[in-house]
Amino acid sequence: MTTKRKILVTAALPYANGPAHLGHLVEQIYTDVWARNMRMMGHDCQFICAGDTHGTPIMVQARKNKVDPKVFVAENLNSQVEDFKAFGIEHAYYGSTDSDTNQKFANAFYETLKKSGKLVKKDSDQHYCESESCNMFLPDRFIKGTCPKCGTKDQYGDQCESCSATYETSELKEPFCANCKAKPTMRQTSHYYFKLSEYTAFLEKWVPKATDSAVNAKLQEWIQGGLQDWCISRDKPYFGFELPDEPGKYFYVWLDAPVGYISATEEFAAQKNLNADHYWRDEDTEIYHVIGKDIIQFHALFWPAMLKETGYSLPKAIFTHGMLTYKGKKMSKSRGDFVAASAFRKFMDPEVLRFYLTSKMGPGIQDFAYSGEDLVAKVNSELVGKITNVGSRGAQMLAKHFDRNLAKNISSDLNEKLALATKKASAVPELFEKREFSRAMQEIREIAEDANKFFDKNAPWKMIKEDKEKTHEVLTCMLGYFKVLAICLTPVMPEYASKAKTLLGFKDEFKWSDLSAEWPSEQITAYTHLATRVKEDQVEQIFEETRKQFGAQMENSEANAEVKKTEAPAAEEPKYITIDDFFKVELKVARVIKAEEIPEARKLLKLRVDLGGEDQRTIFAGIKASYTPEQLEGKLIAVVANLKPRKMKFGVSEGMLIAAGEGSDAFLMSPDAGAKPGDSIG
Repeated sequence: MTTKRKILVTAALPYANGPAHLGHLVEQIYTDVWARNMRMMGHDCQFICAGDTHGTPIMVQARKNKVDPKVFVAENLNSQVEDFKAFGIEHAYYGSTDSDTNQKFANAFYETLKKSGKLVKKDSDQHYCESESCNMFLPDRFIKGTCPKCGTKDQYGDQCESCSATYETSELKEPFCANCKAKPTMRQTSHYYFKLSEYTAFLEKWVPKATDSAVNAKLQEWIQGGLQDWCISRDKPYFGFELPDEPGKYFYVWLDAPVGYISATEEFAAQKNLNADHYWRDEDTEIYHVIGKDIIQFHALFWPAMLKETGYSLPKAIFTHGMLTYKGKKMSKSRGDFVAASAFRKFMDPEVLRFYLTSKMGPGIQDFAYSGEDLVAKVNSELVGKITNVGSRGAQMLAKHFDRNLAKNISSDLNEKLALATKKASAVPELFEKREFSRAMQEIREIAEDANKFFDKNAPWKMIKEDKEKTHEVLTCMLGYFKVLAICLTPVMPEYASKAKTLLGFKDEFKWSDLSAEWPSEQITAYTHLATRVKEDQVEQIFEETRKQFGAQMENSEANAEVKKTEAPAAEEPKYITIDDFFKVELKVARVIKAEEIPEARKLLKLRVDLGGEDQRTIFAGIKASYTPEQLEGKLIAVVANLKPRKMKFGVSEGMLIAAGEGSDAFLMSPDAGAKPGDSIG
């Protein structure tokens, strides 16, 4: 029997400067799928989150809107919570960093750090904007300029989005105020600094235990390079908590934001008549943070050091994920290439996005792309055409010929097939726990493919004329397959699973133990629609709705180009490409995991390839005349990794392999045996 674990999991606190968008939803869905899976396994898993409400950007935006910052963040927080609920995000509690509880804990952290001598006051020169519209010291994100490391222009004052370098704002070249574009001057001020450098030895040992290898490697670079003391205060004007003993000085948002994890837990515990110390001061509780790779240093350096000094429990692990990209770039609200959560749910079932994103996410920090065309193809092909097809085919024929009654007994060979499906599904909970989401979804997809092949092979629409009893067993077996699929999809699509549960006669919410449980009813209920095909014009409507809500931010953006669907006149094709064109092509090593024939296709084989990490894709290749599936499986090949996904008759092809020759003389370009999936070529 599995020991029941006590788990607290958090997602990074969404900044309350606007409504929820796809970037927020990635992390919220990631965390929610993981937490639901743990609860299905029987564990006590609480998902705690809150709105991140403080900082200069919010203060300035509230000024522009001519509204009090507290009103501004409250409205945005309520809007975000509404969107999260619509997308099935199940928080145990969702709080706000702008609360009395959070101020109490922020003050307590500050006083403990100060008493222990871990805070030091220093004078420093900082950028000051003297323009009439600003007249204030500029925080890191309100200074822009040229990166001192790589020379990229229009970068923030603390980190370059192009080369990921971090630096002091004073190192930024050609600085300007991001708010009014004026050139700032330097003025002297004083601030409190947390002595992070004194925690070097502790972090050297703790970081490898709490992060994966790629994240650890980056953090060790920072640690070995020498940790700098961290400024935890800001000058007025500032929207946040004033230091309890320093009028005119405020807590930097990155101090009171992570403290919000604890204050939100305190408020949750108060609601449930629990003791918050059972979560944050109990070594038996497992604490996990889910964050994007852009905020690693705050969660894996500053935060654990503060927790250690103040006597709170340290996270068991920090789950770091990559960024959602669109047309090769990180989705950005400031650039306008983003999708509002409210716009998406206006035109598509929110669970469609849960299905799509979970199919692409994994445990590593690799970025993953959002494509409306890819979403449409994946949902229609996999969710509707494969998974839902299993339930609808079995249920509708069972209703037509057997009054919805399940066969009381099915033959041993059919039971063996269901046992194999159950065995395959039994690996899914562990894959979800390890955040191998795309692999888990691949297992689910393969079970659905097996079920549909089983149905087609037995052809019950023909069998019913010759052997009604066997047909009854086949249809019951088909619904057995669907039960397995519905249970597996429960963490991903809870509403879909709930409909399936009702159809199959289950009363309680699905648990993983239901995979091998007895069928609770001898009859299914009447079949109702489970999933709807989506259309490409819905994608356009979503972008159009987002543009209506945030039109000023989307002018001249790449997202706007997709909305308007306008094209420039075709230019004459050049004879040659430039070296810059060539460098756009991303050639990588891939390993063929699985290869299979497509009976209806004369030239194509369907390949499942591994490009390293969690990057697995499907590629349709015209090499049937040259290779059998058996010859390809396990083989290293070269692929074009950044080719736009192409919708084909048999599914979506997510790349192109490199081969020479034609017909039966074609041969694959195979990298050396020493190469590994994901290696770049060239």
